[in-house]
Amino acid sequence: MNHTLKLVSLLLLYIFTGCNNDVERSLTLYEQGKYYEEQQQLDSATYFYRESLNLLKNKNESQKIGEIYNRLGNIFLQTDLYEKAYESYNEAERYNSLLTDKTNLSKSIRGMGLSFAYRYMPDSALNYFLKAFELSDFVNDTTEILLINNNLSNIYCELGQYEKALYYNNIVLTLSKDSINLCRSWLTKASILLEYQQYDSAWYYYELGAHSNNIYTKAACYSALSELSQILQLPDSSKYLKLFSILNDSIDRCSQSVQVQSSDQNYLMAQTINKHKYSFVYVLAIFFLLCAVIVMFLVYYHKRKLRIERQKKDEEVQGYKNTIQELYIEMKTLQQEIDSIKDCEKNLSESTQKYERLKEIEDNIIANINNVAINCSTNFMRSHEYKQIKEKLRGTCVELTKKERENIYSTVMKAFEPLTQYLSTFMNMATDDCFLCCLALLGFTSKDCAVLRCVTWNAIRSQKNRIKTKFIEVFHTLELYDSIFK
Repeated sequence: MNHTLKLVSLLLLYIFTGCNNDVERSLTLYEQGKYYEEQQQLDSATYFYRESLNLLKNKNESQKIGEIYNRLGNIFLQTDLYEKAYESYNEAERYNSLLTDKTNLSKSIRGMGLSFAYRYMPDSALNYFLKAFELSDFVNDTTEILLINNNLSNIYCELGQYEKALYYNNIVLTLSKDSINLCRSWLTKASILLEYQQYDSAWYYYELGAHSNNIYTKAACYSALSELSQILQLPDSSKYLKLFSILNDSIDRCSQSVQVQSSDQNYLMAQTINKHKYSFVYVLAIFFLLCAVIVMFLVYYHKRKLRIERQKKDEEVQGYKNTIQELYIEMKTLQQEIDSIKDCEKNLSESTQKYERLKEIEDNIIANINNVAINCSTNFMRSHEYKQIKEKLRGTCVELTKKERENIYSTVMKAFEPLTQYLSTFMNMATDDCFLCCLALLGFTSKDCAVLRCVTWNAIRSQKNRIKTKFIEVFHTLELYDSIFK
């Protein structure tokens, strides 16, 4: 829903509801926001929540204002806009601190803690979770008390304080009544037991957690079971990895982040403009129109220039792509022929010859990729850009801006273009997976990769498992995977 449609919808809403004052209209907008949030149309929900807050200004509605800010924080947290989430929860705390029941205040404080936890700052997150825990006696919601203890269990596990993590996890298991909370608690307990190397117990709780109706909990359990199978040398690793891959492909929230951020920025821009006089608005509108025309021209010129450069590069690598495609088709053809004659004893010699040819092709491609990977990584590690990246990643609590991450991404991908051409053309590998392979070749740790990708360590671990599966499917060996992720 674009901005114009939202304004029209808002106008129709006022006409048909017949609200007589700002509070009634704000409650109507609030309910509309809740509806869109339940429908996962988070950009629309953000817009209606903002409109509701605007009508409640200077009104004695602390509880409702605090609740709306909490909901905005939840949306921003869900869509990885952590700084905006912290700002919303901080505003919510200001209003919720005025209430006798501290349930909403606890949610605000926990939300600020989660905004730090998701940015790999567990020490800061722990301070907020402990502050929320101190309010437990004044919280009249069992679910909120459960979530406080669950956050403490997870953050202590992240900090390596497993006894405390297990203590709070046992409290959560005692309070859990529904299957979603139980499965989430079993997942946490399994992770703690895994650190104690109690593999059988960890396996048991991962199996229980895998029955969750929550897709994220279920995916995390399958990923952990796949890794645990490798540790215990069980044959189930590929099965669980396949189940995880199916669920992981269904989880895609990147577009939501862009939509919500765009929606929120559009709203804030509209609010700023409405504070000025009409004459200033007209001047501002003309100014932005001229800027838009200039920007559109510059973007068109830049894209045209990039398109010409890309076309030249495509022509240079087209011959290489054709060679790779021919090898790929020949490999698949040989595989099919081997499968069709391998049961016939009289064709044993022919099958053996074809298999040897297939193996020769695979070895040749692996050797080529290895050579390209070594050349790209060696050249880049001598560059000034590599030293700058290493300098940025120094320290215990590293944070990179979105622009810094984008610059690093484009620099690395440009330097490793020959390798990414191999991986994307021959293995149909996604760009994010190619980027992780490039980072691994440069010697960056999982923690460094998580910071550069702006994701959690678990997400990096899951992505590496997906890449490993891809190498096995294509080459039937982990030789190339081990060479990249050594």
